[in-house]
Amino acid sequence: MGHTGPYVQLRPLAGGREWDAHPHHLRPLTPSQLLSALVADANARSRRQNWQHHSLREAEPPAPDRPEPADSSQTPSP
Repeated sequence: MGHTGPYVQLRPLAGGREWDAHPHHLRPLTPSQLLSALVADANARSRRQNWQHHSLREAEPPAPDRPEPADSSQTPSP
């Protein structure tokens, strides 16, 4: 939060575009509003992290569960 002239500049907890507000239109958050905003922010961060982790996992080639056995019928005899 910052000041520009007679206005207070506000920004959402999760980031985003600032907006100007008159100081007399502002009031402190209630405990319920603060908790709700913090939980929403934590959930958004969790979804972003899970999405990034999921995307990274899909980008990697799948690892085999176990190595495939060599085909002995294709091995030349001495």
